[in-house]
Amino acid sequence: MPNGIVTMPPPSGMIDNAVSTMAKMKKPW
Repeated sequence: MPNGIVTMPPPSGMIDNAVSTMAKMKKPW
């Protein structure tokens, strides 16, 4: 993961984005 992507959004935003991506990838249905 490049530094730019980690520095641009805040940590909370990054975690939120990661959780959203994980939920979309898992798709428990």
